Amino acid sequence: MFAMPGGSPDHSFITGDMVALLHSQSPEGCRVFTSDLRIKIAPTGLYTYPDCGVICGEPELAGDPQDVLVSPVLIVHQDRRHVEHYSRQDDGSSTLRLSTLADAWCGS
Repeated sequence: MFAMPGGSPDHSFITGDMVALLHSQSPEGCRVFTSDLRIKIAPTGLYTYPDCGVICGEPELAGDPQDVLVSPVLIVHQDRRHVEHYSRQDDGSSTLRLSTLADAWCGS
């Protein structure tokens, strides 16, 4: 876990734009969440508070109380332009595929 101070105005604007965009584009049965929700990235064991993300279907929760999301389908971080795609394999393991987004950015 990393201590995170309050964000800058630009950070807040980007996050708000992303939440609105993801909400408008999410398929039925999916919901957008904000940085108030702690998640655990199962393949790495990392606990984090992403700027925003998406969950589809019923949330899988862990912890006591059950307040840690372990089943996001997408998480967003404002200053990294890349995609980390984990695919669950038949044997229960995960495969990671990385894609770096050049200078394309949907923000300002």
